[in-house]
Amino acid sequence: MLAALQVFVPDVEQFLAPAFSILFYATPVLYPSSAVPEWLRRIMAFNPVMHFVEPIRSALVAVPSATGAATPWVWWLSPLLLLPALWFFRRLSPYFEDFV
Repeated sequence: MLAALQVFVPDVEQFLAPAFSILFYATPVLYPSSAVPEWLRRIMAFNPVMHFVEPIRSALVAVPSATGAATPWVWWLSPLLLLPALWFFRRLSPYFEDFV
């Protein structure tokens, strides 16, 4: 959705770089989630990327994951978010060539 919106509103790019930096550091890629205090770990649980990265990181560093696979709500939420994003992109795509 943001890629389609960026065609019409170029300032979206200025928002994306800091947003992705925050998302990167809020996802336990470089550090285990067990190294984070409990109160912050509860907040980090709202980050959907964390539930995908945590099992992969655990497999790569050969540490058994305490949480196991990604929680089922993440698997349901991803397609539900994909459908409106796909609709939004297809709705705006005929106008891309006029603005690019």
